[in-house]
Amino acid sequence: MTLQGKFSLSGKVGPYIETRSTPVYLVAHGPFSWGSNYERMQGKIVRITGKLHFQHFEPITTGEAVDRPVDYFYFDAETAKIRVK
Repeated sequence: MTLQGKFSLSGKVGPYIETRSTPVYLVAHGPFSWGSNYERMQGKIVRITGKLHFQHFEPITTGEAVDRPVDYFYFDAETAKIRVK
């Protein structure tokens, strides 16, 4: 899948692409460096291609409170191809 949007390094889960409907994150599953190549993309429109995944979290009930992290879409940082448009 290919998506286009504004790149940001300041996401809750990691760097993300701001799309019209929701942020789509880049998630690293091992050692990964968000070095100068990514810093140069900050705030720019980029195109990212890779396999799109969805992370879903079940609600956690503790006493009367119900809490859970927010569900999100993501690409694997190690395999996704990203470039400035």
